[in-house]
Amino acid sequence: MITFLVGDVTSYLSQEASKYSPDAKLITEKNCNIESDSTYYISIGDFTSRRQFVELLDCADRLIYAPPNMWSDLKNNNTSLMKHYTEFHLLVLKNSKIVLGIDHLIPTSIINQMTQLEDTRKTTEPQLWVAGCSITAGDFLEKDKRYGQLLANKLNLEVSFLAKGGASISWAADQILRSNIQKDDIVVFGLTSLDRFSFFKDQKLHNVNPGYYQMNPEFNNIVNIDMLSHLENSIYHSLTSVHQVINFCNYIGAKLFLVGIFVHQDHLPYFISLKNYYHIRDYYGDSIETTYLDLAYDGKHPGPLTHQWYAKKIYQLL
Repeated sequence: MITFLVGDVTSYLSQEASKYSPDAKLITEKNCNIESDSTYYISIGDFTSRRQFVELLDCADRLIYAPPNMWSDLKNNNTSLMKHYTEFHLLVLKNSKIVLGIDHLIPTSIINQMTQLEDTRKTTEPQLWVAGCSITAGDFLEKDKRYGQLLANKLNLEVSFLAKGGASISWAADQILRSNIQKDDIVVFGLTSLDRFSFFKDQKLHNVNPGYYQMNPEFNNIVNIDMLSHLENSIYHSLTSVHQVINFCNYIGAKLFLVGIFVHQDHLPYFISLKNYYHIRDYYGDSIETTYLDLAYDGKHPGPLTHQWYAKKIYQLL
């Protein structure tokens, strides 16, 4: 096995290499004779050509990143080009050969935060999936009283909830597309209002809607609240997300039902022609008394009687 220790141009690197082999040799652009089953140490600082440096790295079977405590080309702004390009090329080679010592370069915890799924598959048999915003999640309500659970009980199916308070249609669509949904599963996509989007900051996902600006007025300095009023843009992102889900479910053979759980009356024309779309919001009128049969603990979200009505209507659709 050909092993390269990769680091800075200073003498520490030879000492590190000798821990792996007392016969470790330095590789530079003037000395690049490589023999099989040998250990070498190499630094990008010894090359005028990055291409030659990378070609030599590509000859190794195993690369070991051995950075110094302080890079020799460190600038006053705390940057090092040698560090930057060394780490870049090692990351590029990670999936084509053995590269050790670079795990700390991969922001695993942030990636996990960005790609977290709200729920997972419950069974190997066909099951129900319910996706959407706070209404679908059953915020301010006992979880066994939300319409998704009531519907699962009627269908005698296991259920997974891909729903979160304040979530946008695009967020819920992404959750569906990355979940382990299989042939003959039933997917109920509870479509919400269009004036929403997701934003990742401070290592946390924020579901932004008008209420978010009220609770976090400083966010207006990051993304102006006028963003929410760009209707054409909001329709574009929401509608394309729904069509992605339609294409996905058609491809795998899952049964998709689109429910306008919180779609505004003015936006209904963009969704009503979609197959298996059923509009629930403002079904009997748009006053608080007719929109919801009752209210949850917060006095704003639909209560248990309303969720029973949702479940009944969606069951009839199914």
